[in-house]
Amino acid sequence: FVAKLFHIEREHEALLAKIHADDPIWKYKFFVQRKATKKVTKEAAESYEKSLQQSQDKTSKSRAYYNLGNALFNQKEYDKSIKAYQNALTINPKDKEAKQNLVLAKRQKQIQQQQQQQSDQNKQDEQNQQEQKNQENSKDQKEKHDQQQEEKNKQKESSSNQDKEKDKNKNQSAEQEKKDQMNK
Repeated sequence: FVAKLFHIEREHEALLAKIHADDPIWKYKFFVQRKATKKVTKEAAESYEKSLQQSQDKTSKSRAYYNLGNALFNQKEYDKSIKAYQNALTINPKDKEAKQNLVLAKRQKQIQQQQQQQSDQNKQDEQNQQEQKNQENSKDQKEKHDQQQEEKNKQKESSSNQDKEKDKNKNQSAEQEKKDQMNK
């Protein structure tokens, strides 16, 4: 029952989110409602834990564990909900709903772990890409710096060659003037 209810609730939320995607008021109301639901679920879990301490008969204790499992499941605390369902089944191994919800909680835990692993992998990939970009940028900057340095060296060499050419021309002009004056 909880599995079906959970699935229907998620489908309903997804449909409403699509319909009201651009409505900031709806988004705010939805956020407030979700927060209130989590608070109620947390309070329910605390209530079931208290009833566990007070329960004497096996049936009440089994139902309290089952309900605690449901409350913890709704809080996405899958490890704790699994333990609660296992405790319910230890007391009453024939509880079909507890068995179904245990399977669902294990599946959700596995999905949550896969999502966490995927998230971790995505973060690692992003870091690797960023490092690669940084290395490429560093390499590009070094190449650019080397090109600029080479360009400066060429300009200096060219300027030096021009200065030498000017000096050579001056010397030739001076020699020519001396020759011209001697010939006069």
